[in-house]
Amino acid sequence: AEELESGLDVLWARLRNRRLNTAGTGGQAFIISHWEPQEGATTLAAALAHRAAQVDPACTFCLIDFDLFGAGLSFLTELEAETGISNVLLGQAALEESFASTALPNLTIIPAGYPTVGRHVAQLTDRCRELCEILAERFHYLLLDMPCLRKHPNFAFWASGLAQAVLVARAGQARRPVVARAIGALELMRLDVAGVVLNAREYFVPKWLYART
Repeated sequence: AEELESGLDVLWARLRNRRLNTAGTGGQAFIISHWEPQEGATTLAAALAHRAAQVDPACTFCLIDFDLFGAGLSFLTELEAETGISNVLLGQAALEESFASTALPNLTIIPAGYPTVGRHVAQLTDRCRELCEILAERFHYLLLDMPCLRKHPNFAFWASGLAQAVLVARAGQARRPVVARAIGALELMRLDVAGVVLNAREYFVPKWLYART
């Protein structure tokens, strides 16, 4: 457990003070991206959000499931049946209705929302950016769990200039050409790549951490 926390601490220390060269004064946003499914990006995003909220209790964090095609984070946190970001995007719910509190008072989760509407959200990319800008004014840090780049290579283009990208690849399995292709996809979307994480472990995310109020 100490080794895991140490690794997350190092990652967070490198990310927390990175600021995009923009005029905005709002919170920082990070996209957690991956090329293939099963890279461990979703569990890393959840573990990183949990650890960062512990390390920086004076800051507020929002972990958002933007994988509207798979909703892996929502299933991981048992929020798959709850109102989420896709419902807000489609005007079916107010933003506050999508907030799920956790055992940490400074960490909020926004699940993906009902899977049946997720496929329509590609038509609402302008609204994605608008919502993230609103959230960046309310939280110090946003962590956005995204769909895999191979299947949805252009999905995150709306976050250009708004969020930095962290690419997660599984150590020992991801080949250099694939990692290069993933970085190329992020750069084509004009996303600043903050770093590449070689993920070699499964991250344990305690179920008690996430509780709907």
